[in-house]
Amino acid sequence: MTDLAPSAEDRFGADPEATSLVQGVALSSGFQFVLVYCESSFVVDELATWLEGRVAMLRETPTERFRRIEVTPHHRPMLSLAELIDQVLAPLLSTSTAEPRPILVNASVIDRKHDPIWHAFLERMNERRNAIQKRLHASLILALPERFAQVFPSLAPDLWSVRSLEVTIDASQYAAPKDPQAFQITEMQISEPTVVSQSDSADALVEASTLSAELNAAEADYKAHPDDTRVRRRLAIWLERAAAHAQKATRYEEARDYAARAKTILESLVGEDASHPLLPELARNLGRLATLESALGQREAAWELATKAVDIGRRLSAARPDAFLPDLAMSLSNLGNSLSELGQREAALVATQEAVEHRRKLAAQRPDAFLPNLAASLNNLGNRLNALGRREAALDATEEAVEQYRKLAAERPDAFLPNLAASLNNLGNRLNALGRREAALDATEEAVEQYRK
Repeated sequence: MTDLAPSAEDRFGADPEATSLVQGVALSSGFQFVLVYCESSFVVDELATWLEGRVAMLRETPTERFRRIEVTPHHRPMLSLAELIDQVLAPLLSTSTAEPRPILVNASVIDRKHDPIWHAFLERMNERRNAIQKRLHASLILALPERFAQVFPSLAPDLWSVRSLEVTIDASQYAAPKDPQAFQITEMQISEPTVVSQSDSADALVEASTLSAELNAAEADYKAHPDDTRVRRRLAIWLERAAAHAQKATRYEEARDYAARAKTILESLVGEDASHPLLPELARNLGRLATLESALGQREAAWELATKAVDIGRRLSAARPDAFLPDLAMSLSNLGNSLSELGQREAALVATQEAVEHRRKLAAQRPDAFLPNLAASLNNLGNRLNALGRREAALDATEEAVEQYRKLAAERPDAFLPNLAASLNNLGNRLNALGRREAALDATEEAVEQYRK
């Protein structure tokens, strides 16, 4: 646990609102919803760290970090509703029911001009209250600006009705950090650039009405001709397109159902034929399913699917590396993520290293197409090495990721500035872990600057 300033215990310990949080979180069993109103993301982060220690003392257990979801301006200042759903609501709904740690959503600093987006998000979150309660077996702490205390009951009445605690922390009573060592940096994951398949091409992501009509027609043909190979393939393609559409809208359970049906059909068509022309589609389908199962907290299932995708990818790329090496690299990246989620750090590192190796070759041949994938894999490699305590190697990988994202952001800032900022944030982590405090602060300040653009 990061050391707090010496006065943290005195400050929070003397605040009745803060001490009520300790009792509420420490003595709870199962789900509880806690609202914290505060105007400083730093104070909320410091409060959470203090809570972790105090809760451990009361429970007489080792100190365990809360799971933290940061949505404050030093991360992304202008999140859309879809991004909020993807970055906040989706992780809550995909949390393992066995996860015992309290979850802190730190949204304590919101520009007033973005209030309408947050109002809409809270309404959406309210609609999923039952699902959230079902998934979470620990405290959910939501930190918002103080002005939200007036509107929360009307925006999210169902969540409001199940709140167990509501406190206001006066940020003006707490000093902002000045020492670089006190600046808390949250580890940032960078999403993989999408690998385009037949089912995900631009013309495949059709309007919902067209998609529904085509899928219904394919379903009807399948019912009439269940043994016709062309009919079955057509249905599999439209199921994959429906899965892509639902996944893009963060309707992960719906997307998984479509993709699982497509998998059944594709597997029946491929059979034991190691050279079947639909093997590439099956591998991509398995990769999508692995991603969706991971998003829904099904880690073992995600690992099994990712492993199958890698096995197929190896066979395909061995025969035609020019066509299928990109798919193998993506499958290896997914496998690395799945292994990491299962705590198999060494195996996750091996898979990620191989993904980097393949993507270096691809990026050397076609940097315009594959440099984004290489940059994402380098970022993942830094995370894997850091998790194993190999700090110098983690720094090298993260520095290279930053270098690649600088090139990409210079050419397409709209697409890659967020990734550059995230990689700079991680660079700050790496430097801080090595005791290079000033350099760490410089990297983090640049990350903040990039996020604000």
